[in-house]
Formats: sequence, C-alpha cells, structure tokens
Amino acid sequence: MANKKEVKSHIESISEIETLTSAMYMIASTKLRRAKTNLKYARPCFAALKEVMPAFTSGKEAAKSRYLHEAADKKVGVVVITADKGLAGAYNYNVIRKTNALRSEFKDVRLFVVGEYGRQYFTKHDAVVEKDFSFGTEGYLLRTDRSMTEILLKKFDDGELTDIYVVYTDFSGGMSAEVKAERILPLEKGEEDGIEFFPSAEEVLRKVVPEYVALFLYGAIVDSYCCEQNARMTAMDAANRNAEKLIDELSVKYDHIRQNSITQEIIEVSADVNRQRQKGE
Repeated sequence: MANKKEVKSHIESISEIETLTSAMYMIASTKLRRAKTNLKYARPCFAALKEVMPAFTSGKEAAKSRYLHEAADKKVGVVVITADKGLAGAYNYNVIRKTNALRSEFKDVRLFVVGEYGRQYFTKHDAVVEKDFSFGTEGYLLRTDRSMTEILLKKFDDGELTDIYVVYTDFSGGMSAEVKAERILPLEKGEEDGIEFFPSAEEVLRKVVPEYVALFLYGAIVDSYCCEQNARMTAMDAANRNAEKLIDELSVKYDHIRQNSITQEIIEVSADVNRQRQKGE
C-alpha cells in the first residue's frame, strides 16, 4: 500500500501536468482564433474561383489542354497536411489513414508532406516523400504555399506527375472535422458553351491554374490548421478533466492514509500510557 509521501508526490506530479495541459489549451485556443480569421477570408476567394473554373475548362479548345488530360499510366502526387506535433487526439491518425488508403489505390504515389508529424511517420514506413514542409507564421505559410505550387506544377508540366491530390481536414465550424482527399489536377471538364479564349485556352489556363492550385493549397492548410488546434483543445480539455478527477481520487486516498496514520499514532500513545499505568501499579 502506498504511503502518504508517495501519494502526495503523485498528486504534485499530476498537478504539474495539469498546469502544462491547461497552458497548451490556452495556446491552441489563441491559435485557433487567428486561424479562423485567415480561413474566413480565404474561403470566399476560393469559392469564387471554384465557381468560375468550369467556364475556363469548357469548350473543345480547353479540352485539349494538358490540365484536363487524363493519363492512363497514373503518377500520383499527394499533398498530405498533418500537424508539426502530436497531442491532438486522432487528428494526425485520420489524415494518415486516408493517405494510406490513397496509396493503396495507386501504384506510383509520391508524397508532399506538410507537417513534421507526417514526415516522420511516412519516412519510418518507407513511403516516397518527395518533399516536406512545415507550418510557420502567416508570411512564411504564404511563401511556402507558392513554393509548393511551383514544385507541383513543374512536375505536372514535365510529366513526372499525372494527378495531384490533397489530403486535408475540413473544418466545419468546430462541430465536426472530416478528412478529405480531393484531386486538384487534372481539372474536371466543364460543359461546352461556346466560350472563346484569347489568345488561347492553353494560355488562359496557364495563368489561371497556378492561382487556383495556390489558393486551394492555402485554404486546405488553413482549414487543417483550424482542425488541428480544435482537436488539440479537445484533447487538452479531456486531459484536464481526467487530471482533476485523478487528483480528487488521490486526495481522498491521501486523507484516508493520513487519518489512518493519526489513528495509529493515537492507538500507540494510548497503549503506551496503559503500559506505563500498569507498571506504576
């Protein structure tokens, strides 16, 4: 049976952990508020661009573009968005599971991993990690987004990739989070409506597609970042509740041990007094 000192030490250790998890909860809460602001401005821009994309991919001329070409021999590039750290519940696990399902669907899959957690996981599991990126400040994120777009489009234009997917977590106001795997290239062909392009459909798409891909990636990263912080808040809140419950249980145990110790001391003192009285008689 644990003694009073051991129980007290256990309570102090759990209290220190609770202090840490409470701080992590507050940090995640602050980061989530900032990320929501970025997402608020990113979503309308992407929604507007996505709405007009069918107009750019319609007509016979646009159908000849390499950005609409469906290749028989698939060389798939997958942008995987995970967190830089763990302690976010099942957030990273769900993204990795969706990515592995995509890897099993195609023979030739190359990964472009955003987040240190995903990089470590896929490196250990012998996946082909073509390039890895990490989260940073907003300015750094925008530069990284542009860099990712340039790398992906160059490989697509050079024929090293025939399809590009993005695996990310969709943030729906914090009520639910769904991991999605969406293809961003090649584009879906729009309905033919006789639209004429100048100077050509290929030239127009060459200007539009980089913006579309960059905005899609930026939105997916910010979306995922919101989900990550929300998941971390949930995980830290659960840890705090468990810590409080355990501290309450240990406190009761500590009081019992203390009471038993006091009772034992009283019994020993009474027994000693009785012995002294018997000697005096």
